[in-house]
Amino acid sequence: MIRLFLILSLLCISILSSAEEVKSNILIFEECKPTDTSIPKILKQVPPRYPRLGLEKAIEANVMLEYTVDEQGKVINPKVIWYDQSELNEKEYFSKNSIKAVKKFKYKPAKNELSENVTYEGLKVVIGFRLEGYENVIPIKNKVFESLIARIQREDTTGITLEKFKNILNDIDEVIQSPELTSLEKAAFYYLKAISLKRLDAEQERIKKNLLLSKSYYSEEFIETLRNGKQVRTLASEKLNTFVGLLLIEIYFKEENWAYVEKEMAAIQKISFNTPRRFYRPYIYQGVASYTNENWCNAFQGFNRAKKLAEVYGYDFPERLQKAMEYSSFQLQK
Repeated sequence: MIRLFLILSLLCISILSSAEEVKSNILIFEECKPTDTSIPKILKQVPPRYPRLGLEKAIEANVMLEYTVDEQGKVINPKVIWYDQSELNEKEYFSKNSIKAVKKFKYKPAKNELSENVTYEGLKVVIGFRLEGYENVIPIKNKVFESLIARIQREDTTGITLEKFKNILNDIDEVIQSPELTSLEKAAFYYLKAISLKRLDAEQERIKKNLLLSKSYYSEEFIETLRNGKQVRTLASEKLNTFVGLLLIEIYFKEENWAYVEKEMAAIQKISFNTPRRFYRPYIYQGVASYTNENWCNAFQGFNRAKKLAEVYGYDFPERLQKAMEYSSFQLQK
């Protein structure tokens, strides 16, 4: 295997496969998983129109639908079976447009043991409605949480305000002890503490400890797991899982804990609806981890996604990563 050198920021990391490394058999991306012809495969997806009032009131949502895919791959009888939106006191705005969108979906029909097209009943999908500029907003309706977020955003970590910023950590510790907090609220406050420590350049172990504490409170906060492994989560739970996972990927990468890098990316891929700018480096980290573990499909897909984001945002995709992606593709053809 070729040796891969990756320079990220000011950090130069040498990566070489070793027989002593822990291997991972996680299949992160759908493209890497065996084809299951017993369920329909999506061929065409039509994005839903964002409802006008949802836009005006800056509301985001997750909507789960269930429907039948007939022998021609057409969606019939779609219905909404669950939804969550960031403003629960508002009217539900998203079901109508979700149903309109999935009616335009086109599938490769499911097949039986004789490879004949068959009707598939009870297919479930989740549609996410997201607003640009709200990617970092966690919809936790807790006034103390909102106040602390505001304080963190306006504080600088240099000079005299450093002590002020440290006071935020004390306030978070005090709030976390409240028995009135829900599990999801505790998860949010531990995440808040982790990002506060990160801004203070605290030790990685302290940051990781609080990220793992956050994860321990939200990890079971999901509605159900679909057949493809995708977890159906509330908006708050989904965003926490994504944000915490991205930070853990960075930490595990620095620790050269390749299997856990892959594990965290797999957990994020199950629930995320988009690939925003913040995924660029995590995809590279995951690509390098998978490459080192000789998980060639994971490596290729991670590098490929990072490259596509580089094209969108005008980044320079490193030549060595291009070669690593090509080598991973070559290994897949063997």
